[in-house]
Amino acid sequence: MQSVAIIAFAGIKKAEEIPSKTYCYFWKTALSISTKSLHIHGNHAVIDKLFCENNIDYSILKGCSSAYYYPRPDYRSMGDVDFIIKEEDYERTNNLLLQNGFTRWNKNTKHHIVYTKKNIHIELHLQPAGVPDKGKYSIVLKEFFADIFEKNEKVRNLVDFNKPSHFHHGLILLCHTYHHLLSEGIGLRHLCDWAVFVNSFSDEEFKDMFEEKLKKASLWKFARLLSLTAVHYLGLPYREWMGECEEDFTCSLISDIIEGGNFGQKDKERYSQGSIISNKGEDGISKNMPAQFITWANSVIETKWPKAKKIRILIPLGWIVFGGRYAIRMLFGKRKNIVSKKIVVKAKSRKEIYSNFDIFKD
Repeated sequence: MQSVAIIAFAGIKKAEEIPSKTYCYFWKTALSISTKSLHIHGNHAVIDKLFCENNIDYSILKGCSSAYYYPRPDYRSMGDVDFIIKEEDYERTNNLLLQNGFTRWNKNTKHHIVYTKKNIHIELHLQPAGVPDKGKYSIVLKEFFADIFEKNEKVRNLVDFNKPSHFHHGLILLCHTYHHLLSEGIGLRHLCDWAVFVNSFSDEEFKDMFEEKLKKASLWKFARLLSLTAVHYLGLPYREWMGECEEDFTCSLISDIIEGGNFGQKDKERYSQGSIISNKGEDGISKNMPAQFITWANSVIETKWPKAKKIRILIPLGWIVFGGRYAIRMLFGKRKNIVSKKIVVKAKSRKEIYSNFDIFKD
């Protein structure tokens, strides 16, 4: 549930101290995940070949790009194939995928478009997840990502693929991590991805690459606290740029990660909690819970009805349509109360932890 089964199994030093039945189950689980992960590595190669043959610039978000920084890339549990393309290439890319047997998922999502083909699941992005739609920090982050394709590099790491530059990959990891952490939650895999990435650079190299820019983007403190948590609990070597923080905080953060699991797998109420904490981190966490819930509900309506972004009269209509439908389903026991006392209490506790990050805070 933390998506680190392969790493954990590989780390066993004294197998004889584990009951044989448990060891056998663990081995089968790790082998199954490893087989699936290698298949997904292969899916990255399918996309690389298709796009390169048709001159489409792309870059892999996380996935093989994250595995690249691991001592053993095959030990990283893989998810979907996420990639980013230029906005002007969208129609051409969409047509190319459809012509090559991919089916477009008809469910509206704000951050990506899903395509499937047999055992291949891919997600097309026009910008990395977590980048705000508007405001000061939206401008800053979009400027940082403006040259992502110019600084791409073709690498071979089990398979060939286009990897973002070190700076862009680090920024993608941070944006993706707060995007999910402040909503449904992250697993240990996310923290491992960050730890092995940080461990690839010396103290000075990391500072030169990130300190000034992350301070400008109001993400430097988040990067430091995430790193210190990896120092305390994953054995990442301490670096001077990380500064100091109370170990009570990193204990609270690692406990939150372990309690929720990868994308909230261990706590099905995490997403509901996230709806009153933040808009997936994209506007920080400065709003009070009622205001944040309204912002979240409006974003849901805008996702389901994209025209609502421009035709604002659709927003109150959406409250009636979607809110009414949810209330009816809740009365019949088909949906849970997303603002119960238990959810509010837990959301408040999580928000107290995340407020230490000062994300997008002037």
